[in-house]
Amino acid sequence: MERQLWKKIAELFSDMETGISEFLSKEKLDVDDIIDSPDTNILQVRESIRKQLDLLRVDLSEYLTEQESYYVLFAIVIYIDEHIQVSVLDKAELTWPILQKELFDIDDGGNLFYDTLDHILKKPEISLFIFEVFYFCLKHGFKGKHINDPLAVADYKKRLEQKIDTGAVTPDIVIPKDNTSFPRLFSPVWYYAVAACLVGITAVVFTFH
Repeated sequence: MERQLWKKIAELFSDMETGISEFLSKEKLDVDDIIDSPDTNILQVRESIRKQLDLLRVDLSEYLTEQESYYVLFAIVIYIDEHIQVSVLDKAELTWPILQKELFDIDDGGNLFYDTLDHILKKPEISLFIFEVFYFCLKHGFKGKHINDPLAVADYKKRLEQKIDTGAVTPDIVIPKDNTSFPRLFSPVWYYAVAACLVGITAVVFTFH
């Protein structure tokens, strides 16, 4: 089960990185290594990623409970928004409708990622696959609210390592340190009503358009 799901996640990230690389290769950089005249290709990247997230949601539903699927997609979406910020938006003045706002109606994922992680770390019944996904995000550079506190990030990674076999986590997924992009998809709307998922957080509606 996990191998199949990681394969799907790998496909999403591979397509994302390809889209980012193609976007950056088409743009011109000025003397400060900043994109000089960004075009609308970034929205095409977002649309592609958005579509992949829809497909991943369907794949997850075949193996995981609704709440487990929520945790996986929650972590991945927040990671993607930050990755895009670091790899693309910091180099250009672009409009990037954050995915977390569209899908979870939140705009503070950098905080909620860790609030959610604190919550699930206290839950012995949580699937190891969920811990692996959060570990994957941290391993590949997610910082969130701890962007200036590497020791805090390292502590979370250590706590997750105590839960999982790190050697079995996404061995075939390689995320470059500097890259990313996304898309927008308009399709049927799905609602994930997740009750009492997070500690100190109101219930979040997970919406796919």
